[in-house]
Amino acid sequence: MTDPAVTLHLRLKRLGVDALLFHTSEILPSANVRYLTGFTGSDASVLITSTERHICTDGRYKTQVRQETTGFRLHVVRKPVDALTRAVARNGVRRLGIEASKVSHEFVTELAQKIPQAEIVSLSRRFLDDFRIRKSPAEKALIEKAAEIASRSCRQLLDSKISGRSEVTVAEELDSLFKANRAHGIAFDTMVASGE
Repeated sequence: MTDPAVTLHLRLKRLGVDALLFHTSEILPSANVRYLTGFTGSDASVLITSTERHICTDGRYKTQVRQETTGFRLHVVRKPVDALTRAVARNGVRRLGIEASKVSHEFVTELAQKIPQAEIVSLSRRFLDDFRIRKSPAEKALIEKAAEIASRSCRQLLDSKISGRSEVTVAEELDSLFKANRAHGIAFDTMVASGE
């Protein structure tokens, strides 16, 4: 599988930027951070320049970020903006593309104040969606595995005679079956509805 972060290195010129910034937080989670880095924590910033890849997170994720990411320079810091500022300055970034829908106004304002030499450009929402839509053989295999786990779990649930049980109880049991069948997690909250 081609590393998506490496592919982005090659697309910077086409996008008209010197670097790309992605951010995920508990308030504004971004699937793109996990897609690009493998990091599953709830707070991180990712900077990709033409020659470097950085990931910044706080001390809660010190061990996790080291286990889940490869090929990134790790910054475990209290204020990611400071580490990002240094990397932007060192790389001579003049135009910084950001995933605007996942970055707070406060974060962007602080970043703009610390790197006045760089123009901050909002990436189109479709950019990474289009980028992520092309699946490698490895990604296709993972999707097939996830579908098989979901199908097996649903069959097991239906075989357990769910009639007369509450929707909440059935949803909780289905989530439990996903985990028992070795799913890494759920894509969205499980919804169960019954009756008219």
